[in-house]
Formats: sequence, C-alpha cells, structure tokens
Amino acid sequence: MTQPGPFLAAMIIAASLTGCSGADEPAPEVPAKEAPPPLVQVAEAVSAAADTGQQAVGTVRLASEVALGFTTPGQIAMIAVQDGDMVRRGQLLAALDRDTVLADLSVARAERERARRDLARSQDLFADGWVTQARIDTVEAAASAADARIEAARFAVRTAQIVAPSDGVILERLAEPGQVVQPGTPVLALGRQDAGFVVTVPLTDRQAANLSIGDTATVRVDALSEAPVAARLAELAGRADPTTGTFAAEFALPAMPGLRSGQIGRVTLPSGGADSGVTVPTSAIISARADEGVVWVLDPGSDTVSMRTVSLAGLGEAGARITGGLAAGEQVVTANVVALSEGQEVRTP
Repeated sequence: MTQPGPFLAAMIIAASLTGCSGADEPAPEVPAKEAPPPLVQVAEAVSAAADTGQQAVGTVRLASEVALGFTTPGQIAMIAVQDGDMVRRGQLLAALDRDTVLADLSVARAERERARRDLARSQDLFADGWVTQARIDTVEAAASAADARIEAARFAVRTAQIVAPSDGVILERLAEPGQVVQPGTPVLALGRQDAGFVVTVPLTDRQAANLSIGDTATVRVDALSEAPVAARLAELAGRADPTTGTFAAEFALPAMPGLRSGQIGRVTLPSGGADSGVTVPTSAIISARADEGVVWVLDPGSDTVSMRTVSLAGLGEAGARITGGLAAGEQVVTANVVALSEGQEVRTP
C-alpha cells in the first residue's frame, strides 16, 4: 500500500487539530438586558397661601356650661328635669328636704329674740349705773351676731332649691333624689343658650402661634350640613396641655338650627399668607420626626431624584404643610419612595 507523502500527512494532521479545537470553544455571550428605571408618581408643591388651610377636628359645645349645686348640706327631695330638657330662666330644677333648714331658721329667730331682750335689759341697767360699758359692748355684739345668723338661715332656705340662672339645656343630671349632698356638690350641668355655641379644637404649637383672638376660620359641622360657616377665634389657651402638648382653641359659631353639644366640627384654619410655605401630599413625606421630614425631589431638567430634608408645620387632610426646604412648583415623589436612592433615574407616567 502506498504511504501518503509528507505534505499530505501534514495537511491531514492540521485539519484534525483544527476540528478538535472548534468543538471546545464556548458560545459567544449575549449581553443582559438593562432594567428600566422605576416608575414613580409625582406631585407639585402648592403654595400654602393659595390652598384651603390646615384642618383641625374638635367638638361642638355651648360656650357657657355651668355646674349647679346647693350651698348647704342636705338630702335631695326632688329633681324636676332630665338630661336634654330645655329650661327657662327662673324655672325650679331641684330642691333639698327643707325640714332641717327651716328648723335652723326657727332656732336663729329664737336666739335673736333672746339677744334683743338681753340688750334692752343691759341698756336699762347701764342707765342706772349697774353695768359697765364693756357689758353693753358684749351684748350688742351678741345681738348683731344673732341678726347675722338669721340672714344665714334665710339664705339657706332660699338656696335649698336650684333655679335655672338662664334659658338653656340640661346637659347632665349628676345626682338623684334621696342622695345626701354637701355644699357645692354638682347636681346638674346646664348649658346656657344665651352664650351661643363654640367648637373646641386642639392645635399644635405652630398652629397656635399663627393665630390671634378675632381671627376668622371656616367650620363644617358634619351632622348638619356640608356647607362651611365662618367662625371667630374667641379663646386660645395660654399654655399647652401637659399631656398632649396641644393648645385648646374655641371658635364661636353663628346661630345654626340643630346645633348640639358633642357634635363634631371640622375647622379650616386661616392659611397665614405667603409665609405659610407649601403643601404636598402626605405620602411624599418619609422619616417624619418632630418638625422635620424627608422628601424625594425630581431634579428639574432631568429624570433623576435627590433627597431633601424639609421643615414640617403639620399633617392634615389637606396634606403636609412644609415651611422650609421646598419651594412652590417643585415636583416631589409620592409613590415608590422607599426604594429610591440619591441620583437615581426614574420614570413618570
């Protein structure tokens, strides 16, 4: 058999090596598809001077609510009214058993007669020189004291009953007939109709600092109507409640049919002008602490976001009030805020 020549053998060996090498080469890599930027929602910061102001929720009540009681101890004989009853000025509301106070009046009258007789006898004796001026002074003081006891007993008889000091409504009945009460123990709570109604709301220190007596706010009483009415700031607490840290404010309501103590009132506070900052949706605020928070701001002219620390004046139904760190017209992220990072590119709808 004829053997292949040297040149042919070399070609066969080279082809064999080339075929083996091609079988072992890896397939070319396909570059991974880059993930799109996250989709976010944004909202524009609105000037707070142009919005409807912050809201505070409080309770409607009569401006003057007084506790009525007896000035003398005794047993209650009767209470003529129930919770919710409308009463007129001078109407009899409750009375004590008067046997004791009438007996005290009788004793005081007897003591006064005795003191007067003693004074007359002592004056006759003094005229005859039998008693001294010191004795006259003593019996005159005793007679005056007896007169004072008469007046006290008469007062006790008069105040053994409670009469309505004004037209109003019985807010609460605090005692029952047969109960023995001490002077000053509340028996009835009366709301005076002549003083009108107020809505009492708790305010933050920033809200209270922007208000003055006489300022006007708008109030909506849900139980009556959706239409708001104007209300005037009548009272503002001089110091904060030690438990809640809020300041109690009373806004005087105009006469409205159907007003009752205990109804819910929503007060829209005056915005406070240009210094009130801007308002953004509350969902834009992250890491809120005390009077500071953080928002993601969409950088103007690009699709990237940056973190911004802002000053918070309060959170309410109208949104978050920001008084520093953000200007009107800037765009803030309101959805998917947790997963963002500084300088990250985002997409908006």
